[in-house]
Amino acid sequence: MAKSKAEKKQRGREAREAARKAKQRQQLISRATWIGIPVLAVIGLIAFGLIRQNNQPPFDPLANLSPANVQGDIENSITIIEFGDFG
Repeated sequence: MAKSKAEKKQRGREAREAARKAKQRQQLISRATWIGIPVLAVIGLIAFGLIRQNNQPPFDPLANLSPANVQGDIENSITIIEFGDFG
């Protein structure tokens, strides 16, 4: 009968150990899910922004300059008048 008790104790220890390992594995999977999915989403958004930015033509401020947008003679001289607050 002593052998039977020892075997039961050993099986109980093994069952508790297996349950503990299963719980740890489940916690690891849960952590990886809660951390991994947002990280992947952020990386995806950054990649999407970079790809979209690379597909745009370079900015040219003079591209929209047309005679309809210009008032007066283009070759006319410019006079700059400074107004000073201090004297």
